[in-house]
Amino acid sequence: MKKILFCLLTLLCTIGVQAEDAFTLSYCDHQISKSGEGAETEGEVSAAIYVPQSRLKTLVGNDISRINVGLISRINVRKLTVWVRHSLQGDNLAEASVERGAANWNDLKLSKPYRITADDEGLYIGFTYVNLGTSHAVSFVGEGVAGTSYLQTAKDAQWKDMAEKGNLSLEAIVTGNSLPYYDLALTSAKINPCPSLGDHGYTIMGEVTNVAMKDVTGFTLTLHPEEGTSTDVKVTAAVKAGFSTQFSADFKASSELTGKVDVTISAINEGKDANMDNNHAMASVSFLRYVLLEKFTTEKCGNCPAAAEGLHQILSSAYPYTQRVIPVCHHAGYRTDWLTRPCDTELLVLFNQGGSTYAPASSFDRRAGYNPQAPKSPFVGIHLREDFKECLDKALEYPTNAQVSVEQTDYKDGVATFQINILGNENLQLSNPTLTLYLTEDDIQSKQQASADASFKHQHVIRWDNGTWGEAVSMQANRYTTSVSIPLNAEWKAENLHFVAALGNYDSQDMTNCRIENAATCKVSNSTGIEDITTAEPQGAVRCYTLQGQTVSPRQAKGIVIIRMADGSTRKQIIR
Repeated sequence: MKKILFCLLTLLCTIGVQAEDAFTLSYCDHQISKSGEGAETEGEVSAAIYVPQSRLKTLVGNDISRINVGLISRINVRKLTVWVRHSLQGDNLAEASVERGAANWNDLKLSKPYRITADDEGLYIGFTYVNLGTSHAVSFVGEGVAGTSYLQTAKDAQWKDMAEKGNLSLEAIVTGNSLPYYDLALTSAKINPCPSLGDHGYTIMGEVTNVAMKDVTGFTLTLHPEEGTSTDVKVTAAVKAGFSTQFSADFKASSELTGKVDVTISAINEGKDANMDNNHAMASVSFLRYVLLEKFTTEKCGNCPAAAEGLHQILSSAYPYTQRVIPVCHHAGYRTDWLTRPCDTELLVLFNQGGSTYAPASSFDRRAGYNPQAPKSPFVGIHLREDFKECLDKALEYPTNAQVSVEQTDYKDGVATFQINILGNENLQLSNPTLTLYLTEDDIQSKQQASADASFKHQHVIRWDNGTWGEAVSMQANRYTTSVSIPLNAEWKAENLHFVAALGNYDSQDMTNCRIENAATCKVSNSTGIEDITTAEPQGAVRCYTLQGQTVSPRQAKGIVIIRMADGSTRKQIIR
């Protein structure tokens, strides 16, 4: 952090002496905690921070001239000595002492400044005080990072990494005439979809730290995806010298982003970055969420027609509800009816309240937090369009670490075959991943629906499933591919059928840990669904998948492939 004593600076300039700038090496943001660490018996107590070579690089040729120690208390604290070392047990390369520390900041000028050189692989900067009895004077603040703050409670004791307690309240003041004016470090980055920008719209979020002397008002990030072209993103963010800040910026990529993206601070608004070594981070890419909306309903439920109408209104209103909501109806909850399947009644355990269930009941990816009367329940009873909109707006915002895609690959002799591909990022963590599959039908004529006339039709009814909790998923290299063939009953209307796949977690001991990670759907066709043969790269294609789920270049694709187009749609083609 740049510190200027204005009166002294004016005096020095008046008499023609050049003033030196000052730079602070610290992890504590000039904070002192309210409770401290120390020892119970007489002896010596020492503490230190470690400054790696990467952070010293821009300070070569300058001097550590002062060390500022923040103490919580001065009780039983005598002879405070600050020092610089190459190792925790090494000799003091520079030091300074005071007979008694103060219960606040103790700014000690080194008897001889320590000149930072290119040979310094890292420095330990710390202090030691004589403990006359019980003392808890050492301050640790904030969220610690392993390998940066240490404590020794006796002269011969082991040094302990104090990351769990925070960062040591210590500042090393570096002075000189060649200090870095601009140096941003990219601490972290992640990328989430931003549907409001349209296809390939994203938001990049993260944290930067200003490890130089001057404030920064913004910077440019260059994103290098594993596939596709690089993208520059301009970020407006005020980052004060010596401090960290969170940032967020929207952008459009040239193509869909998957896997990891190499992110680099390529420019700073105010000037040249003095150290490019700390400008990189690997950003994981979250995927666009498609919400599995499960509704429990029966013909005996007098409130269910109103809920069905409310759901229909929101699903037919506008994007994202028309495209990113996947409805499935279970005929259970308030008794059962002629459309009830075993999976419907067995799933009642998700919201069984002391042996009691109800309908209509709706779930959004089986995630809790939508029912004020039952905060831990993944289900809520709602009826109106506004209710569904409020819940869906919340559900659609959750990031997801997996992408699910489905395609019908064949139809023969009344049997439809579907391909399911799952792609996860490195943050995907499911203790017991499962894949649940449904075949649903719309516009089924009701037989005796309560509170509705004879024209009432059921929507999103499950006609086929692969079991109450689906089948186990074994990811390999963050990928999983499978296929399923489903005989189509002659009584089902193929034009009203949808195939649904949902990746989730199953926990028999905790129903709140059975959330859906992501889902996908496609319409069912009573034909092969494969488009005409082509010998050229499909125009507008941005990504191709084999039937085994492997990603291939559109220019190199051969045989039957699933093609994702620039407008977000998919199709199947034979490429020769």
